[in-house]
Amino acid sequence: FLAITVFANCDEELLEWRGLVESRLRFLPTSLEEIECVQRSHLNPDQFVLPHEKSQGRPSSVWFVGLEISKSNGTVVQLDFSTHIRDFCLMVKNRAHSIFKAGMDIQVNHLKRKDLRDYVPDELKKEKTIPNTVGSKIIARLSTEGRHSISELVEESQKSPTSRKRSVE
Repeated sequence: FLAITVFANCDEELLEWRGLVESRLRFLPTSLEEIECVQRSHLNPDQFVLPHEKSQGRPSSVWFVGLEISKSNGTVVQLDFSTHIRDFCLMVKNRAHSIFKAGMDIQVNHLKRKDLRDYVPDELKKEKTIPNTVGSKIIARLSTEGRHSISELVEESQKSPTSRKRSVE
């Protein structure tokens, strides 16, 4: 995985900086797929707040890019993303000339799957125990919201004002 992290001095600056970086993020996976051993790269569009101990107390956001690397008959594959990452960071910083302020920064780090637990919120860590099957996200949402069945979720959705309007029309 790659973790793309942005930092700023305050929340207002982070909002602007994050928006600019997010608008350019789709270019990074495309660029990474040009590397011969990268079969696929996928950007998770959700952004997360970096844990306090990793952000040095600065406002921050992080996105993740999953990488599928081709196996090469048991030989160790040396990956060099440096050119693609440097080009991406330069592209973002060149676009940011009008909003860029001292203290704004972008970092791209390589992570192993086991290291992701240090970056994601506690509620997502709990989802890991649920099998990755169809409907697992619904089950995860039910468990985090204190519901026990899908029928409870359906009942609540039927009580909402938007569902009543649809049934009247």
